[in-house]
Amino acid sequence: MKRLIYAWGIVVVASVLTTLLAVMHGPAIWIAPALMGLALIKSRVILAQYLDLYQAPRMLAGMTTVVVFWAAVALVLIMVAP
Repeated sequence: MKRLIYAWGIVVVASVLTTLLAVMHGPAIWIAPALMGLALIKSRVILAQYLDLYQAPRMLAGMTTVVVFWAAVALVLIMVAP
């Protein structure tokens, strides 16, 4: 149970930071990577702790790879957009 409470705390803190960054209206060149990094942290915590994939490390690694790949694609698209 402590594990899930700790994971919940991480997701809440990352969500608050995401909200603060999103309302800052700064340049996308640095806000987008920060938001994507926070999203990756949240997704990893959810995959590992809430879906219990920490018990299946190969599956966790595979799912993380897919999430990181699509996050990288999104970042590239953000960076090349005018």
